[in-house]
Amino acid sequence: MEKKIYITEEERAKCQKVADAFAELYEMENIVVLDVGKYGFVDAITFTDSVALFEELWGEWLNTNRRYHYRCRKLLRKKAHLLRQKTAMVFQNYSLFKNKTVLDNVLLPMTLVRKKPKKEAESEALSLLSQVALTDKMNEYPSRLSGGQQQRIGIARALAAQPDVLLFDEPTSSLDPELVGGILEIIRKLAVQHQCTMLIVTHEMRFALEIADRIIFMENGKIVEQGTPEAMIHQANHKRIQDFMQTISNR
Repeated sequence: MEKKIYITEEERAKCQKVADAFAELYEMENIVVLDVGKYGFVDAITFTDSVALFEELWGEWLNTNRRYHYRCRKLLRKKAHLLRQKTAMVFQNYSLFKNKTVLDNVLLPMTLVRKKPKKEAESEALSLLSQVALTDKMNEYPSRLSGGQQQRIGIARALAAQPDVLLFDEPTSSLDPELVGGILEIIRKLAVQHQCTMLIVTHEMRFALEIADRIIFMENGKIVEQGTPEAMIHQANHKRIQDFMQTISNR
């Protein structure tokens, strides 16, 4: 029996809002998601939940159209699989495989997703590790590295999948303050290179204004306004966003 995905009506509404925003992603666009709510964090309803919503809505349609159930279920699985193949995520808690070396962590997307021969993949993996200045740690295990080093491995592993969309889930929130700058600099370089579309959830406001093509402001899990950094600074319609941007400008 296939696992059914249960989503409450409230979660469904939040997912739909986020899914609508994702429907407008452009190639090589850098998008930053910020929250102006009371508690200063972005709701956990994000891209992965929107994929879950997509799957649930298809499941509902299949249940009322049983004649096409088998064929469409296969189509759904194929579409969801292709969607996931084209995305990669950098997690706030790193989510590395602790039983594998740094090199093996980076190799996994190449050998499992892209089906690249290991010998060929190793050369590319070393190049990615060089980009994040961790070639000398290739044979170490994650537990022996600092938080900043682990997050750099996470970025290299995500890039190894050659994604069309790269997601950053508060990539600096688990780091000590002195390590934040190094991670932001790597993301800044990726933004300039425009290798893929990047969607970044962060609290680093000045960084967001610097690298974003578009900023999405959320409040209580809902998108309240979005636009270019310039537009958000000078032409925001939402009062809390105006106050928020004024505070940043005065720092």
